[in-house]
Amino acid sequence: DVVELTPDNFAKQVEVPGTTFVEFYAPWCPFCQRLEPTWNELPNRLKEKGVDTKIARMNVDAYTDYGERFGVTGFPTLMLFRDGRPVGQKTGLTDMATLMKYAGYQETGPLGLGGSKAEMNLVLGGDQVA
Repeated sequence: DVVELTPDNFAKQVEVPGTTFVEFYAPWCPFCQRLEPTWNELPNRLKEKGVDTKIARMNVDAYTDYGERFGVTGFPTLMLFRDGRPVGQKTGLTDMATLMKYAGYQETGPLGLGGSKAEMNLVLGGDQVA
């Protein structure tokens, strides 16, 4: 499920160890409204793929100080937090495949190595790299 963030639960949900993907939105924003069904489906899709990224959203029209704190200038602003710190952001409408990738899912295929970046570093790291 998508966690609805407020000033009361923001620190407990976002400023903790792990990865949290937050949509900063405004209820009147047409792009936010169009993203909503995809955003609501994202936690289920990530869970199916074994990705442990928490999905959350915050109405920064109501909580404007959070919008200012994180530099939100357009809607929706999608921000990835790792261990409580923002590590990347994207503003605007996007699709499920892009959201999945941004949230940490990497597809594997006949030409893809798959796995995490750490695993890929092990494969290509150290003395093995010419």
